[in-house]
Amino acid sequence: MEIDVRNYQDFKLWESSVFSKKEMLNDICIFSHYHPQGKVYQYVYDMLQEINRCGFKVIFITKKK
Repeated sequence: MEIDVRNYQDFKLWESSVFSKKEMLNDICIFSHYHPQGKVYQYVYDMLQEINRCGFKVIFITKKK
């Protein structure tokens, strides 16, 4: 399911599913990304996959021009 966190109701749904357990707060990686055309290269996906494999929940934030 794709969630648009800019929409308040979607954000609350996302927030409740990600932060449903307090102990999970120690296992979160906030990953910020930028590319002028909005491209996400394979090495970024690989890095996110490895971070997740290490037991972290990944919050991926991206921005383009």
